Amino acid sequence: MRRQLVGALVLILACCAVLAGGALLGRDLPGRPSIGPIPGPPAVGDCLTTVVRAHDALADAVGRVPMYRSDVAEPCSGRRVGEVVAVLTDPEPVRTVSVQYPGQGIGQALEDPNERTCSAAAAEYLGLPPDEGMWEAETSVISAVQVIGPSAVQAASGQSWAACVLQNAAAGDAASGFAGSVQGALSRFPALPDLLICEPMPCDGPHRQEYLADANFTAPAVLAEVQASCESYARERTGLAELPEIDGLTVVLITDPDQLAKASRARPALVTCALHANSERLLTGSLLGVGDPARIPWA
Repeated sequence: MRRQLVGALVLILACCAVLAGGALLGRDLPGRPSIGPIPGPPAVGDCLTTVVRAHDALADAVGRVPMYRSDVAEPCSGRRVGEVVAVLTDPEPVRTVSVQYPGQGIGQALEDPNERTCSAAAAEYLGLPPDEGMWEAETSVISAVQVIGPSAVQAASGQSWAACVLQNAAAGDAASGFAGSVQGALSRFPALPDLLICEPMPCDGPHRQEYLADANFTAPAVLAEVQASCESYARERTGLAELPEIDGLTVVLITDPDQLAKASRARPALVTCALHANSERLLTGSLLGVGDPARIPWA
């Protein structure tokens, strides 16, 4: 008899639970649904741990800001594949510009002005001089600056920004990245070898030549004057006031003299300013910011 009473009581409780649940399902609950906080744009110095791919073609973005790929950037203190060097709060739309094509005359091309802005921001972030004059510093990363933008959720919430990301020039699926922050890395000694271009080995290995800067001439130039400008630039970047009078070290121009003398907008001449170890000894580090001949890293 006791067992039958217990069974009946359990059955009654189960029925009550079903009825209560049904009542809740059919009833509007107070309040309104919402999602969690939406993150804002990344901050300068934030890290990326994956390679940023270039955004899609610009053909469908004329007159508006491109839909850049989104990525996760967050604070870190160690190794990173990329680093945020600037955040543009009011990015510009893609535009059509006139371009002089060598040997083909003037044509039209699409330009993303945010990429140019990001390249300039990257140079400043690395510690390059704000006014390079005719020279543009040689570095393996300026050409690898990419732009990221809001995710779909961020864009739907009204966010419109573009973040400039500095990463390796030859960034692939296994990009090596940087051991630490690259902020000011080209204004201190020793400079990070990951950012520089030397031959025949990387700048932290035995090498004979370090490339400092490029210049693009669209009008005839005098070779001796360009050489003097290169030497002045080398003194500024290395801090070696004795250049080019240091034994075993030469400031060299890499160019075609005839092309330089006949340079034009249709046929520009490219000139590279470099440091060359012309003795039996090689260099084992960059000369940027070395300052004192006694600190030159001879092998």
